Amino acid sequence: MFLRRFSTQIIKDVNPFSKIKIDSRISYKIKPFDLFECQDSNKLRASFDDPNKTENVDKFLKINVKNEHVEIHDTDAASPANLNCILEVPVKSDLTIKTKNDVTLSDLYSDLLDIEAKNIHVKNLHGTEVKLTSKNGQITSEGLLLGKQIRLFLENSNLSLDRIQGEKLIIKQLNGNVKISSCYSTFSQFDCTNSDLNLKNMHKLCHINAHGKGNLTMHGFSGTLIADLEDYLLNLQFSELLQRSKITCKSERPSVINLASQILENCYVKMRAIKMSLDEELTKLNLSTNGEHIRINDRTFANHLRIYHANEVKLGKLSWEDAFNFNGIENKFKLKSKGQ
Repeated sequence: MFLRRFSTQIIKDVNPFSKIKIDSRISYKIKPFDLFECQDSNKLRASFDDPNKTENVDKFLKINVKNEHVEIHDTDAASPANLNCILEVPVKSDLTIKTKNDVTLSDLYSDLLDIEAKNIHVKNLHGTEVKLTSKNGQITSEGLLLGKQIRLFLENSNLSLDRIQGEKLIIKQLNGNVKISSCYSTFSQFDCTNSDLNLKNMHKLCHINAHGKGNLTMHGFSGTLIADLEDYLLNLQFSELLQRSKITCKSERPSVINLASQILENCYVKMRAIKMSLDEELTKLNLSTNGEHIRINDRTFANHLRIYHANEVKLGKLSWEDAFNFNGIENKFKLKSKGQ
């Protein structure tokens, strides 16, 4: 009788810059191989998150290594539904993962990270190209997510990001929530449908295309904003606006936009809406009104903000205190959308 060798782990010699491809049914927790244990960073180890050490790794996983390429896939054996693989890899390896379960990654420095899973949790990742895809789950990022190009795709999934930094951030979402605490990408683009967007401390050039019905809340924005929104309730707090910003909103629900003193002093503002109301402090500025238009300052200013809204906009001044208290800010105007 042939007896399968029992092994609680698989260890392979690999290239320090391995290109690892995983196609699997199970969940993965991926982290760097301990450099104190392997200073050459040329080892890969797979084990199961099994305190009792009762699962045979060889029974469920097959690992093939050819030069810098590593392929990991399931065997024909039916794996338990809650099976979780702990995969330790070279810190600079590339990863391409496809699974219908969950993936957790931390502390990697990769050229390529391409992950498709239900739930994705990352912590302190550095990648040249980062692509994360979630369906019917969520994507969460803890600590710093640094990448030259970061692309996030979500369907019926929520997104929560701590700190983002890099050249380009692309987010495409259908149905769900987006929460960002801080973003220092040179260019960020949101293409969302039926989403609730809560964006704090966004910087530089930001494009938002929002379809369907949802909410957009922004605190501490500093840069250039180009936003085209359908039925979205707006609550916008701007600290600094540069170059030419434009907001177009087709919603019949009223919105709030508050501007910091720096914007009111150094930016040409033009607003057109069915109904407009101004904070009392704004009436003291260099403004002109003409029916459905309000203009603040002269158009010869280098920085412009144009606002076009299908219903009501309440334009206010962001206090100095509020400008540095994005988490605790409360609007001067308490607005509720119609029907709420």
